[in-house]
Amino acid sequence: QQAGQYFQSIPPVPNPTNGAITDAKFAAARDHTLNQLQVEAGNASITLPPQYSFSFEAERTSVKFAPGSLDLLAQQLGEVKMISELLYAAKINSMDGIRRVRVSEDDVNGPQSDYLDKPAVTNELAVFEPYEVTFRCFSQDLAAVLSSFAASPYGFIVKNINVQPAAGVTTTSSS
Repeated sequence: QQAGQYFQSIPPVPNPTNGAITDAKFAAARDHTLNQLQVEAGNASITLPPQYSFSFEAERTSVKFAPGSLDLLAQQLGEVKMISELLYAAKINSMDGIRRVRVSEDDVNGPQSDYLDKPAVTNELAVFEPYEVTFRCFSQDLAAVLSSFAASPYGFIVKNINVQPAAGVTTTSSS
């Protein structure tokens, strides 16, 4: 029971009370969520790529979605929202991208940079959905990101970290 508090399900977006997600509800929630994430990044002085869609470029303007994909897309939208908000709270400098698993036939038309080639893994206890997040920050911010993921009630597991130092800045002085 104590461990259960760290493995809660991330709520899907949208999360209607009757459980039925329609094309219209998902499209409205997608637009609201992507806009909200853009505004939150701006308010936190976090740089995003221009017109960034948080890995939902293939679905960005759609109003009708592939049959059977709405529940999976809503779950991923909720997960991307949560990951983004954890990064924002850790005060990263910029987010370069989030990559996710393809879950819809619509994802085939999206840019390759939005997707991972790794599959989700399911067992009798959980679904392990891989994500790849690329961001820029200072060392103490990276520590804050890892602490945020560890303290989250949603059971995030960080499997790999690839740290690349920023390019050095050279200064010249004239005598």
